[in-house]
Amino acid sequence: MNFETGRGGYAEQRAEEQKTLRSAEYILTNQNSEHSDRLKEADFEELYQKDEILKDKKMVERMKEKFSEDQESLTKDEILVIRERKTVSEAMEKIIVEGGEIHNWFGGDSSLIQTTEYDDIFNGIDVVLEIEIEGEENKRIALVVDVTMSSDTSILQKKIANNLSSITGKKPKEVKYFRSEITDEAEKIQDIIPVVVGLDKENSSELLTLFANIQRLKNVSGKSENDRKKLKENLKNAELHPAQKIFLNEIAMQLETYLNINIKKEMKNKIEETVEIIYTILSEKKKIDITEIENDGCYQNIKKLIKK
Repeated sequence: MNFETGRGGYAEQRAEEQKTLRSAEYILTNQNSEHSDRLKEADFEELYQKDEILKDKKMVERMKEKFSEDQESLTKDEILVIRERKTVSEAMEKIIVEGGEIHNWFGGDSSLIQTTEYDDIFNGIDVVLEIEIEGEENKRIALVVDVTMSSDTSILQKKIANNLSSITGKKPKEVKYFRSEITDEAEKIQDIIPVVVGLDKENSSELLTLFANIQRLKNVSGKSENDRKKLKENLKNAELHPAQKIFLNEIAMQLETYLNINIKKEMKNKIEETVEIIYTILSEKKKIDITEIENDGCYQNIKKLIKK
């Protein structure tokens, strides 16, 4: 890999990628949030037999070994790129979980749960957005959230097409290991609604930097007056960040699209109820201005693909 300057601004691009990577690494290695841990298969013994859980964990380990073996044919630089992308991607997922849990990005009655490694690897599900239905005890809606930092049309199109297959019942989404934060019950959830949310690399990088700075300031012992002031400003920026409205708009657009295709009545009713809740949450965020990032590449391309 060549790091010389001049070649299409590669050196500058690489410097920006390293800055983003440092922010991502800091977020992943300095978490002090109660919402930072993903679900673990071992905590579901009331739902599954120990042998089944052990079998699933062994499958996860075998798949990890296969990933490592597949990388043996790659160059060191190629392996480095894969690891860096994985780090940044995982940090972005953590940010969305923290944004939802701490800053109410998806409404005050919502929870974001990171799935087990089993569901991540074998069911392709990283995060579940759970929203409690107001006035109805222990009732909720749940969405599978696929977080992306890509504005590449072909990648987004593949993700959306995969979700459409799920909605029509061809490849339904399920989470084998799930624990609701509303009922605290362990369960397997099926026919769950999938959506893609994301920002392009530039806006994702800005978001990663903001949350890394918040974490750094939180970790400062004996904070100065200036530190406290900066922390307060950054927390306010996170609370009102326009990304939350972009994500909600992306979800609403996809749900509206699902209603225009041939799907089972039960799924359609579920989506109609979900759309209504999402628009209610959006109505509570009218004061948040998205002008600064409205032209985000990921957001605009999801819009274009949805309209096709």
